[in-house]
Amino acid sequence: IDFFFTTCPTICTPMSINMSKVSEALSSHEDFRTVSITIDPDHDQPAVLKEYAAKYHANDHWQFLVGDKEATYKLSREGFNAYVGESDDEAIRFEHSGNFALVDRDGYIRSRKVRIDKDNENWIYHYSGVQENDIPAQLNEIIEDAETLLNK
Repeated sequence: IDFFFTTCPTICTPMSINMSKVSEALSSHEDFRTVSITIDPDHDQPAVLKEYAAKYHANDHWQFLVGDKEATYKLSREGFNAYVGESDDEAIRFEHSGNFALVDRDGYIRSRKVRIDKDNENWIYHYSGVQENDIPAQLNEIIEDAETLLNK
């Protein structure tokens, strides 16, 4: 799952390219879905989302959703601990996390431990959906973890 908007001038393009790669890599699993939820429901109506999906060659496993703005923001912030908000910068209009979340069949967000150094491990709860602040997109990790869940 990711949160995006179709008129985003910054990270949404690389995020959508990467989500397309994840969706394609896992398309052989009938019960796998990628889900992109817009944070701009006033503009991103179903016809706009359909056009956006075609632009990124979305397959049948990639769903684009639009809903009530307050409910979407609450879902992002409280359900996924992912920042979304309106920007004071008119050129940007919205701000949001560049992360992807992996959700299992039971609706739980899944994560993995990563080694920070030889003595310490850390949990990552989200996967970087775009290279940001010298952190590369974690496409291989989310694909591997999704395959693990799908093969259970």
